[in-house]
Amino acid sequence: MRKTAKKLIIIMIIILTGSAAVFSSDTLGEEIPEISFKNDPASQWSFELNTEENLITFSHPEYSDYYFEVDCDGTVSDGHYMGITPVVKGVRMETKFFYNMAPFLYPVLDPTVHRIEKISIKSDNAKDVENKGDFLRVRFEGGTYRMLRPVGGDDKLYMEAAFWFAKDGLYIFVNGLYYILPSMNNTEISLITRGEERKRTITPSSEASLEYFDDVTEINVADGVFGSIDIMTYINRLQLQVHQNSGTSGFELDLDHSFKDRGQKEILSKIFMAF
Repeated sequence: MRKTAKKLIIIMIIILTGSAAVFSSDTLGEEIPEISFKNDPASQWSFELNTEENLITFSHPEYSDYYFEVDCDGTVSDGHYMGITPVVKGVRMETKFFYNMAPFLYPVLDPTVHRIEKISIKSDNAKDVENKGDFLRVRFEGGTYRMLRPVGGDDKLYMEAAFWFAKDGLYIFVNGLYYILPSMNNTEISLITRGEERKRTITPSSEASLEYFDDVTEINVADGVFGSIDIMTYINRLQLQVHQNSGTSGFELDLDHSFKDRGQKEILSKIFMAF
């Protein structure tokens, strides 16, 4: 693991202090979010907290090739942005962004004003018909929709991710507004936008670009580092942005323009990675 966890957390609430996360070379200098944990006794998920590194690691004992890291602070102390980094068979799903490391799932929407106030970790062995399974849920919350649009309203912005292992692979259900950050290592991406397939290939030599795709229902990523990633979703407007500088090795699937430009407050995506 990137950092050695020191405490096993079962049911407790912890408040940490330090720097807030930002997705830029600057920092807001705010306090670290309030972090809470809740464990379902019927769940097999376990999670650990490293208080020195402000890092939470969670895993499932039946799938030892996988673990997941939740970075709870900004880049000042460790050069790593806030968010969730899956680690699959030793491959860390993270990339460089402006000379710092960025996680695959990134919850901060505006680095100048968006502060995550709460992070909740919850294991949940759900028994109802539609959601049966042993889930680990992570929720980031802070700021309001008014930050993105003057008439956005005062409901809290959030990103929530639920992790679940099935017979065929790992599913990550993500809701709210967020970024997904694949690598630029010869990655092929295909999108279904308004019923039509569009394809792009992103490499380290790709020129900087900014594109928008409307009514996106499917995204298939053949990542040169992370492998195959299939995403079922409904995004009113997807922004695909490629940066070109020596300190960046990933590109952005930016979902907050679906709200900024189309008013869609929540985007539910089902991310699948086969074993």
